[in-house]
Order: sequence, then structure tokens, then C-alpha cells
Amino acid sequence: MKLNPNYPVFANTRPWNELILRGVRRFKTISFPWKYRGVIYLYDTKGKADYDFAPEWAANYGVDISPEFGFPGCIVGTVEVYGSRQYPDTESGADFEIMLRNPQRMEAQPFNWTSRGRIGKIHP
Repeated sequence: MKLNPNYPVFANTRPWNELILRGVRRFKTISFPWKYRGVIYLYDTKGKADYDFAPEWAANYGVDISPEFGFPGCIVGTVEVYGSRQYPDTESGADFEIMLRNPQRMEAQPFNWTSRGRIGKIHP
């Protein structure tokens, strides 16, 4: 599958993307306001967060998942960003959250991450 260079690539530590793709997690925390609306790619980072509480968070929604789950270094799907909210209106207590819908799983595609931040782009 050819990747669309118009879609930003959003990096998440494992297993957050899996929770987004299952429709359990419907937002993504970010530290800045982001006006983009549209489809983004979900990228599984090669590392895991030291403070990863995803399995505990998922269990509250009846999902059993390991922090090891995922495809490190791969784009694993897409999701649509349709809105955002700012603290104190965030569910997680983060400064900002982007609202997500219509997750679509795809076959994991290796991707060479070159961005310094959490948002990358496809280079045609």
C-alpha cells in the first residue's frame, strides 16, 4: 500500500495505537494546540514509555492488553482528527487533546522515523 504524503504521521508509544484502533481510546493527548483536521497515520514507536499505564487504563474499559503489544517502527493504521479540547475540559488532565474517530487498521508498514517531535511526514 502506498502511503499518502498529505497525511501527518503521529507517533505513539505502544500499545496506545492498538487502543485507538479498537475504538477504546477516542483522543490523543498532546502538549500544544493543533488546528489540523483530517486523517493521520498512527506510528508505533520503537520504545515504550517508562510511565506507561495503558494496560491499566484499558482494563477500565474491559480490554486486556500488554504494553509489549504493537509493531515497533511501523505505521499501523489511520484515524480521523475531528476536533480538540483544552484543559480544564480534557478527559486526561493533559493541556490539550485531539479528538479521534473512524480508526482504520492497516497491515503494519515499516517506516523510517526522521522527525524530532511526535508528528512526522511521509517523504514521497
